[in-house]
Amino acid sequence: MSVAEHPLVTEGRRLVEGAAAGGLEVRLFGGIAIWLRASEPTREALGRDYPDIDLVAHKKGSRDLRELLERDMREGTDRLIDVPY
Repeated sequence: MSVAEHPLVTEGRRLVEGAAAGGLEVRLFGGIAIWLRASEPTREALGRDYPDIDLVAHKKGSRDLRELLERDMREGTDRLIDVPY
C-alpha cells in the first residue's frame, strides 16, 4: 500500500524547489525530511500528522529565506514564520 503524501510534505518540496530556482540553497529537516527519505514501510509506520515545515539555510542565506517565505505569504498562503537568529 502506498502512503499518500501529506500536504505539508508537498508544500515543503515546493518551497525548496522555489528557493533553488532563485539560487538559494534550502534544506528540509525534521519530520518531513525524515518522511521524504523513508521507505514505504517506514512511512506507513510513521503515520503521523506534520504540524509544520522545518527549513534550514546557511546563515548568509537567512535573509533571502525570510524574504522568500514572506513573499509566499503575500501570495495567499497563511503561515507563521519563525526565523531564529
